[in-house]
Amino acid sequence: MPDEQKTFYQTLDHMVHAKVAKATSGLSPSVLTEAWMDWATHFSVSPGKQMQLIEQAFRNASALGKASLGDSQPDFAPDKRFSSEGWQKYPFNIFSQAHQQSWQWLQDAVSGVHGVTPEHENLMAFVTGLMSDAAAPSNFAQTNPDVIAATLAQGGQNLIRGAQHFSEDAARLRGNPLPDSPQAFEVGVNLATAPGKVVYRNDLIELIQYSPETEFVHPEPILIVPAWIMK
Repeated sequence: MPDEQKTFYQTLDHMVHAKVAKATSGLSPSVLTEAWMDWATHFSVSPGKQMQLIEQAFRNASALGKASLGDSQPDFAPDKRFSSEGWQKYPFNIFSQAHQQSWQWLQDAVSGVHGVTPEHENLMAFVTGLMSDAAAPSNFAQTNPDVIAATLAQGGQNLIRGAQHFSEDAARLRGNPLPDSPQAFEVGVNLATAPGKVVYRNDLIELIQYSPETEFVHPEPILIVPAWIMK
């Protein structure tokens, strides 16, 4: 096969892979499918696990019903997303409890299934957690008491600012940067730098650790993983 023709085929593959990576937010669809098939296959032949989840769902529904009548307190670890005073009032306390119940139920559903590899179990738990968090009541103005309170206090100006930010972000995604685009960073002017060094290296990655220059640092280190398409 001529080199020119081979290069064309490779370029075509790279273009498709790049679009798939953008559509899946950098997650490999083949890896997700493999993990899901591993879980689904073993879960389908685990009647004990299925019965356990059904019983847990009934217990959750019963606890939620009692909580709606003010007869019980939620049995969950504190979640900072629902720590404000507004989340302690009805019906927002029910929204937060229902979310935490469903989050834990989904984690239990994808964990502890006999036969599933640890790697696939961890991936399923991670993706399921992300999907559940995306549907959290704190992410929607109608079910977030803090947003509702801010809207009333500001006469809806916070929603107008949010809509403006959304339109600006949409314009940038279409390739139309605005005059005051925050992407126009300049090192040392509006982009901070810190000394760093490679603390681990193998055939696949280099792990760079940056040293803080101030006394205020993030409480936990942040690991940035590039999209699978770049590996």
